[in-house]
Amino acid sequence: MDLTCAARAWGRSGRPDGLPGSHHSIEEREGSVGLKEEINTAIAAHSQWKVRLKGAIDTGKLDVPVATIRVDDQCAFGKWLYGDSLPAEVKASPHYTKVRDLHARFHQVAAAVAEAALAGRKAEAEASMGITGEYGRASAELTRAMMDWLTASR
Repeated sequence: MDLTCAARAWGRSGRPDGLPGSHHSIEEREGSVGLKEEINTAIAAHSQWKVRLKGAIDTGKLDVPVATIRVDDQCAFGKWLYGDSLPAEVKASPHYTKVRDLHARFHQVAAAVAEAALAGRKAEAEASMGITGEYGRASAELTRAMMDWLTASR
């Protein structure tokens, strides 16, 4: 599945690969699924971007516009974060705020990697993808914050 199709399907299917299956759409899951599943699904989905971006670095091609990658409210997790299913008290919590901010940063950094890859700046994109690179740090910080939110919610 190309990235454009995956990006479109991702929001509909709720699966990181955008394929239909046992996972319900974000709209179906909002009312019946707790924080744990949303965060676990988001961790898996966002980890798939590493694979997608490495492919873009290797090929210089990406079927998702950089502008789409940059926004943080179009993936399933972003729709859930910004949607109406979370009560105001949850959205006022420090965990929510931290995850929301780190999620937005993740999308900005992923878009920067995509831009570099598409412009043929492989070394720059690869450096960002490393553990100590900007993407590597943004991804790790977001994952850590989501896990902390899970732990605090138990």
